[in-house]
Amino acid sequence: MLVDMEDPGTGGAGRVRLADFYDASLNRGKWQFIESVEYLRELGALDESNPDNLRVIIANYVNGPSNCVASSSYYSVCCVNECDELLGHLETKIAAPDATPEQILALAAALPSSTVQGNRVLPSWLTQRLQEVAQHHDGLVPLHGRLFGQWMHYAFPRECPFPHVLGATRPQTAEAWMQEGNRDFAANQTEMKNYIAMPVPHQRRATETGALDEVLTMESAMWTMEEELVVFRDAPALELQGFGASMAPWIRGLMFMGAIVSASLALVRSVDPKLAGALASQTNQKYSV
Repeated sequence: MLVDMEDPGTGGAGRVRLADFYDASLNRGKWQFIESVEYLRELGALDESNPDNLRVIIANYVNGPSNCVASSSYYSVCCVNECDELLGHLETKIAAPDATPEQILALAAALPSSTVQGNRVLPSWLTQRLQEVAQHHDGLVPLHGRLFGQWMHYAFPRECPFPHVLGATRPQTAEAWMQEGNRDFAANQTEMKNYIAMPVPHQRRATETGALDEVLTMESAMWTMEEELVVFRDAPALELQGFGASMAPWIRGLMFMGAIVSASLALVRSVDPKLAGALASQTNQKYSV
């Protein structure tokens, strides 16, 4: 239902105008679409890049806790995040924690989803955004970071949720929202009608301009260069040079042997108290790991 109402304007892929969202609820029998602006914002399902044209982000809304059912203290029955399968395909093909933009672009262009055909030609602005991520990381794109998740959202806007910066949203069930703030999660009819009555803002088409910077802004208005990695890796530390590179295997081997010796001594102490006492009396012995 949401995809059928998708905003046809520039940058509207994977988004529904809030006015259409509420109109579907009030006038077209789609009773589910009633969440207030405040609640949608907390869910992370509201695109506010244009204050005059608020839009609901389809993937964030569908995968939000407001759409889970049969919730209890232990589990909730929620929608499957379709982006997981897409990312899993890239992980399998790349078989590494990061990749070059060229690798990712070739795989993503060939990859179909439930709403996107495979073997497509990716637009230049999407290529440019991935190049920006690679430049941020010295030429490679980490697959498990916020910036690549953001790129996946724009590459597959109906399947991949937009990854907000940590702490910017606080998704809750409607019940928890109401209990916490003593407020209704649903917009009242007056609020809905006010948004429906707002004039549709004029949106220029991306084809009306030849400037790539302007197209980037129009097509990916929520884009930010704030990175959040699942695992932090200090890139310079990974590239040992000269003597350090040749000694690295020996250092790792010594550390591994030291760990084995330490674990063996601990095991012996726990098994043979007498031997442990004898070892403890040898105060002149020191072990370095």
